[in-house]
Amino acid sequence: MWMDRCMGFFDHVLAEPNQASEAFVTMWILILWSSYATQVGRGEQCLQAFSKVNCTWSNAEDYVDTLSEPIQGMVRPRGDKTAGQHLLTTEYVSWLYRLRGIIMAAKPDVSADELADTLPSIEDMIWMANAGLPSSWVHTGFAGANLFVAACEACEKLGLHELALEYAEHATTTTDLTKGGCILPSEHFRAHCCKGRCLASLGKADEAEAALEAALACVESLPGYTLQRVLALGALKVHVLDKDGRGAEGSARLKAAIHQMLGESPAAEQLAELAPALGGAIDLATVLAAPPLHAGQVGDAI
Repeated sequence: MWMDRCMGFFDHVLAEPNQASEAFVTMWILILWSSYATQVGRGEQCLQAFSKVNCTWSNAEDYVDTLSEPIQGMVRPRGDKTAGQHLLTTEYVSWLYRLRGIIMAAKPDVSADELADTLPSIEDMIWMANAGLPSSWVHTGFAGANLFVAACEACEKLGLHELALEYAEHATTTTDLTKGGCILPSEHFRAHCCKGRCLASLGKADEAEAALEAALACVESLPGYTLQRVLALGALKVHVLDKDGRGAEGSARLKAAIHQMLGESPAAEQLAELAPALGGAIDLATVLAAPPLHAGQVGDAI
């Protein structure tokens, strides 16, 4: 499995005698792997990497301060106001780790009240992400490193749906790079998906459907985003279509997307890898046995 290979590589990095020279690699492994792992349902496995370096909700700040000491030319120390020199801030990295820890854990050890009371404001997150530069280097150029997306997903995980929508709205609508915005379809996709799931949880089915269709639109015409299309249609099926009598439409659309990604006869191993990403609410065998949409349904679906 890919996560097993990733963990083997991480163990190799941690075994290097000069950890100072590995600091930037370690920092980015935890940022990027945790982003992908949460998207494909492998969060608990990736959380093991955080455990190996003892990075938790309560000590993430101390861990990042220590990790970043050898690379302060790139990562601005906590509380430093220097402008125009650094690519990252310790505040940004530690909050990203804290939020990812919530998202990855099956049972987070952080309460909803604690997150709501301590979560930085949108304005503070812009300051963290920009790192003293005119715009955020990480939000502009790196998929999987958006602090607002992590915030909305962590809030969703703890049932803070209204608060999640505030951060998702900023992530989906702000393209001004000086305000922590980005133009990466992968980040807009994730924020729209989170927005749709939260709206569905709040009983706003029509708005939820619109948000999930917007997520699909972010990636529908892009090569290499077949997994994201499957994830968006899976969420649409579970959170909207199954609940209003359009389950057949949801299954048919999801089946078509799976075939587009894996071919007409997916191997059992491929489906086993896909299942955690879609979650326990979707029975892949049932979906793949679903009949295709009729012509009228296809028009309605699109």
